[in-house]
Parts: sequence; structure tokens; C-alpha cells
Amino acid sequence: DEVIGRCPPSYADVAVEKLAIAAVMAGCTPEMFRIVVAAARAMLSPEFNIHGVHATTMGATPVVVVNGECRHAAKVNFKHAPCGSGSRSTSIGRALKLLIQNVGRARLAGTESTTIGTPTKFGMCFAEWEERASMWEPLAVASGAARRDEDAVTVFAVTSGPVQLWDHDATPSELLDRLARIMAVAYAAHIPFVNHALLVVSPEHYDTLIKAGMHSKADLARELWLRTARLMLPQCSTVVQVLGRSKFPSVPGLVWRVAGAVASLAVRIAASLGAPVAAALPKFSSPDSFKIVVAGGDGGKFSSFLPSFGVGKPGMPTHALSTPVTRPVEPPPPALAV
Repeated sequence: DEVIGRCPPSYADVAVEKLAIAAVMAGCTPEMFRIVVAAARAMLSPEFNIHGVHATTMGATPVVVVNGECRHAAKVNFKHAPCGSGSRSTSIGRALKLLIQNVGRARLAGTESTTIGTPTKFGMCFAEWEERASMWEPLAVASGAARRDEDAVTVFAVTSGPVQLWDHDATPSELLDRLARIMAVAYAAHIPFVNHALLVVSPEHYDTLIKAGMHSKADLARELWLRTARLMLPQCSTVVQVLGRSKFPSVPGLVWRVAGAVASLAVRIAASLGAPVAAALPKFSSPDSFKIVVAGGDGGKFSSFLPSFGVGKPGMPTHALSTPVTRPVEPPPPALAV
């Protein structure tokens, strides 16, 4: 009868028994259930804001990433098609969705207002191939929430994707540029300060990035933050026009077009003089915005990203609408322990 939280929109108590029912309906194995419990605790935490996530017209939905030895015991997929079908790992993500529907009483076109939606709404869960990317810290470790010898799950609210980069001939430097260019369209090309993004790096791309000097996830995050920030510079005029029209709708549009052109010219001049203007209007809030995992089949130069739910600076109403949450996975009960 242990209650692990309350599930919106009904805010009904989530007893372990109800969660077990959702897990069975989703097709989870007994070994998966402790991962489901940890993922549910993360999803129901206030900072994740599952009520806002599930209600938005953007179609945001939880995605679960698993770290630690529990990946093997529960057979959570981290190789071929981790973000696709063909693996029972999806059952873990599906259990969360059934919890929201059957306990939280969410209803499509009622409390769930998704306009378009994505297949991730059905449920997504995969693991990180930690052994393949031994030079990088696992996601849960990099976030400071777990040690390498601990099991943990991280739950993200994603609004679209996976958006895939296809690449077969990039040099290490070119790969960094191509990753930045595809991530620079998150939400829309002219929208800055995207709060978080989940980047799934394939094993072959991991090898290439190591050759580019990306010896840690922090190295890659800093490089992508800087490159995507530079890609925002040509969008300065559009940003000024959009913000101007939204805050002062009675001002003629011509005024904002002129203001945008002037701002764009000023930015280009400042950049040519070496001023760090890119940092003033970055695509992503900070290097910490990038949550990076290595997963996928050993053959194939593909990587994908999924933008999270939240954009803007602190104090803005759209900032941090959902924050990725990591929670420990409890050890298995004696009956399931190996």
C-alpha cells in the first residue's frame, strides 16, 4: 500500500499496487518493475511538472533513460533501434503513460491538449551503452545524481523527435558543425534559450567525436553550445521583430522590421570586432542544457536529438516548464536478485 506520489490531473494517490497494474498492462517483466518505480517517482516530482507536460498543446511526453547494471538484468535496449520499436524496453515508458491515463485520469482532447503529437507519446525507454563509451561518464553520473556502480533512471519531457542526423563522410570537425546545425532548429530556428535537449550519439559518431577532442560529455556540450549560439546570429533580426510585435502589437510592423535590421547590422559589426555577441543570445541556455547519451547499433553514422519542454530565461513564464529528473533504482528484492 506504499504511496509513491500523486498523479495529475486527478492527483490521485499512486500506490505501488496501481503502478504494478500499469506495468503488467504495459508488458513489463518483473525485472523491469523496479525501474518503473524509479521512473514514476521521477515523473511525479514537482520539478518534472507532469501536469504541465501532459496538458500542453506541444505534445510533450516523458522519455526514460536507464543507467547502471539494472540495464542488463531488465534487458533494457541500448543497441539497435533504442528509440524505435522491436524491443520490450518500450514497456517501461508505456507503463508511465498508462499510469497517467488510468490513475491520473488524463483524457485526450480533455486534460491532454496535444495538437499533433509524436510516437513518443505511446511510451519510450532505452538505456545508455556505457561500456561502448567508456571515456564518457554515464548520464546519471554526469548529472551528479549517481555513482558508476549505482542504478538510476533519468526522465525527460520531450516535445518532438527523435530528429536524426544522417552522416557518412564527416570529418571530426564537420560532424560537430553538422550536429550543431541540426540542433539549431529546435523549436524554431529563431527561438533562443531552449532549456534542455536530449542528444543520442551513435557509437560510430562517438568514435569520431573522440577524434575531434571531445574527451568528455562536458567538452561536447560546450562545443555544441558555442556553435549553436553562433548560428543564432543571423536570426537576430527575426528575434527582434517577433519580440517587438508580441510585446507592443499596436506599433506598426515596419518599425520592428527596421529595428530588426539595425540590430542585425550591429551584431554583425560587433562579431567582426571580436565581441562575444553569440553568448548574449544563445540557442540553448547553457552547456548544461545538453543531456548526452551513447546508444544505438554499432554500425551506422547517425545521431538524434529530442528537445525538452521549456524555453527562455529565468523569470519568464515559459522557462523550465519541466526539468529532467534522475532518481536511483532500488536494489532488487531477494526473490529477483541474481
